[in-house]
Amino acid sequence: MNGYIKIYDISRHEPKSIIQTLKSGYDLFENFGEIIMAKCSPNGKYLALIIATENLIPDGKLYIWDFEKDLITSYDYIRNEMNLLSEKKETVAR
Repeated sequence: MNGYIKIYDISRHEPKSIIQTLKSGYDLFENFGEIIMAKCSPNGKYLALIIATENLIPDGKLYIWDFEKDLITSYDYIRNEMNLLSEKKETVAR
């Protein structure tokens, strides 16, 4: 409900959190509404996200979150371009 993403490594007996600091989707994305789909890579280094805007309409981008570098990259299918999203919510064309 609050847009927080929690990811755990369940390959061992005790679940271990992969993300040390919880972050809300409202802080990470502009016009965030909800997470439609989230898939983690097999090695636990990346998370792929598809989100909806405040109007609950899919925004047409695939977001890839690199946990080690703490960077989010987006691929805009409508404009066919890749962007790197920084912590300050600035968009830089790659």
